[in-house]
Amino acid sequence: MSTPSTSSTQDRVLGLWSTTAIVVASMIGSGIFVTTGEIGPSLVSANSVLLVWIVCAILALCGALSLGELGAMLPTAGGSYVYIRRAFGPHVGCFVGLEAMLVSFPASLAIIALVMGRYLEEISPMLDGRWAAIIGLILITLIHCRGTVFGAFINTIGAVLKIVLLAGFIILGFLLPAPEASTTVVTEPAPGFFSSEFASAVLIVIFAYQGWAIVTVVGGEVRRPERNIPLSILGAVVLVTLIYILMNLVFLKAVAPVDMVNASGEPTSTIGSLVASVMFPEWVTSSLDGLIVLFMFSTIVCVTLAGGRMAYAMADGGQLHRRFKQLNSRGAPVQALMLQAIISVILAACFDIVQLLLFSGLIRLFCQSLMIGSIFILRWKEPDLPRPFRIPLYPVPPLIFVMLSVWIAWSVATADPDKIAACATVIVVLAGLAIACMRLNREDDSDRPEGTDESQTALRG
Repeated sequence: MSTPSTSSTQDRVLGLWSTTAIVVASMIGSGIFVTTGEIGPSLVSANSVLLVWIVCAILALCGALSLGELGAMLPTAGGSYVYIRRAFGPHVGCFVGLEAMLVSFPASLAIIALVMGRYLEEISPMLDGRWAAIIGLILITLIHCRGTVFGAFINTIGAVLKIVLLAGFIILGFLLPAPEASTTVVTEPAPGFFSSEFASAVLIVIFAYQGWAIVTVVGGEVRRPERNIPLSILGAVVLVTLIYILMNLVFLKAVAPVDMVNASGEPTSTIGSLVASVMFPEWVTSSLDGLIVLFMFSTIVCVTLAGGRMAYAMADGGQLHRRFKQLNSRGAPVQALMLQAIISVILAACFDIVQLLLFSGLIRLFCQSLMIGSIFILRWKEPDLPRPFRIPLYPVPPLIFVMLSVWIAWSVATADPDKIAACATVIVVLAGLAIACMRLNREDDSDRPEGTDESQTALRG
C-alpha cells in the first residue's frame, strides 16, 4: 500500500500565521480555565500546582521538538496516523487513527463544550450547560462544512483575541492587590512528586497543552510545511507556556489551592469566575464569563478543523471507506466532520468533565508515545529521508517524553486499576476495529473495477 498523499486533493492555504494561530487557539481555551481548579484541592500547595504545570510544559516542549521533525519530514494531513503508519505499519497506524478519530478528538471537543456550558450557566443559571454544549458542537461543525478558509479565518481572529484578553487578565492580576489571605486550615501535607495524586494532576493539566500536536493533522494544507510546521509548533508552545505560568500565578495570588472549590465543596471547573469574583472589579467579573465562552468557542472551531482531517487522511490511505475522503466544493471533508460531531455529542451527553479528562488522557498519552517513538523507528528505517528540521539534542527530547508518559500511566494505574482496565478495553476494541477496517477495505479494493482512481471521488477546494 502506498504512502498517503493529499497534495492532489487538498490546497495548501494555511501560512505561518494561520498555522501558529491553530496551535495557540487550540491550546489556550478550556484547559487554563478549568484544570487548575480541578487539581488545586488535591495538591494542597501552590508550589505543587506550579510544578504540575512546569512538568506539563516540559512534556509539551519535548513533544513539540519531536513533532517538528516529523511534521516537516511528512507534511501530509493526518498527523500521528501518518507517522505511526509509516514507522510501525498499516495496522498500528489504523489503530492510532481510529483512536484519534473515535476517542481523542471527539473527547476533546466534548470536554471543551462542557466547560463552555459550565461558564454559560454562570452567566445565566436558567441555561442547561449540557444542552448548550451539544448545540455548540453542532453549530461549529456546520461552520466548518463551509470550508477550510472560512474556518481558518474565524480561528485566526479568535487566537488574536485570546492573547489580547489573557494579557489583560494577567496585567490586571499583577497590578491589583491580593485579597485577604485564606483562613482555611490545611490538615494534610501536599502529595509528593511521585505520588498518584501528582500524576493524576499532570494527566488532567496536560489536556491544556494538547494543541501542540494539532497543526500536523492539517499538514496537507500548510504552505511551505518544512518551515512553517516546526516554527508554528515551537513558537506556539513557548508562548502558551509563558501565558499559562503567568495565569496560574494570578490564580494562586487570588485563591489558595484548598479554596478552589464550588458551592458544593467539590473542586471547581470555573476557576476563572472564582478568581474574578474575589480579585477584580465587578464590571470585569460580569464580563469575564462571556469572554471565556468566546475562548471556548474559538477552541472548538480550531479542534474541529483538525479533527475532521483525521478521517480524511485514513480514507486517503485506504483504511476507511473512500466516502470520508470526499470534499465539498469549498474543500471541507463533510462526511468526516459529521462523524466527529456525532461522537462528540454522545460523549458530551453521557460523561462529565473529569471522567473525560482522565479516561481520554490515558489513551491519548499511549498513542502520543507511539507517535514520538516513531522518530526512532524512522531514523533507523529511513535515515536518508529528507529532514528539513532535526530535533536538537537528539535523542533526549523524545526519550524524556516517552519516560514521563510511562511514569504518569504507571502512577495512575497503581492508584486506580479500574481506569486502566477501562482504557485497556477501549484499546482492544480499537485494535479489533483497525483489523476489521483493513480487511473490509482490502475486500472493497478487490471489488473495485481496475483502473478506477479513488482520488477522482474527491472534489477540489
